[in-house]
Amino acid sequence: RVDLVTRRALKPRLRPHVEREAIYVT
Repeated sequence: RVDLVTRRALKPRLRPHVEREAIYVT
């Protein structure tokens, strides 16, 4: 899910759900 990680980096203000998913993937 690199998309989520990249999106999180580009928009760290995204919903906490996306942020949590990105962290989980990382």
